[in-house]
Amino acid sequence: MNSITQIELPATSKDLLAQSEPAPPSSLFAGVWDLHHKLYDDPDYKQYLNAYNRDMAVEGSITCDEVKAAEMIRDEAKKQGLVMIQSAKLAEIIRPLRRVMKKGNIARKQRRELAALLAAAEAANQAAGGDGE
Repeated sequence: MNSITQIELPATSKDLLAQSEPAPPSSLFAGVWDLHHKLYDDPDYKQYLNAYNRDMAVEGSITCDEVKAAEMIRDEAKKQGLVMIQSAKLAEIIRPLRRVMKKGNIARKQRRELAALLAAAEAANQAAGGDGE
């Protein structure tokens, strides 16, 4: 069985906010939180969040996809004049981005583990059902 169970991201930023924990007050984390939610409905941004294994990554690796998402966050911070984020190094943006994704229940590890559980349940269901009778 070579099918990969796809775990979808929430469809919109509104859906994401509904399942997310609130951000703490003013910090790099809070700034990344705000910009992440602002950019979330942009398909160009969201594509870099989707992968939870290397084969799904737009740029061929999850790390590269995280860098691209961090670049988009930093670019948006520049447009908005958010000095703390626009002057941050990409690695300094990626760390809080990972926390934001975890608090939103869309962390790559969370989705990878859920996909594995769903695949195992599907395999067990197929094994129990035999040929589908």
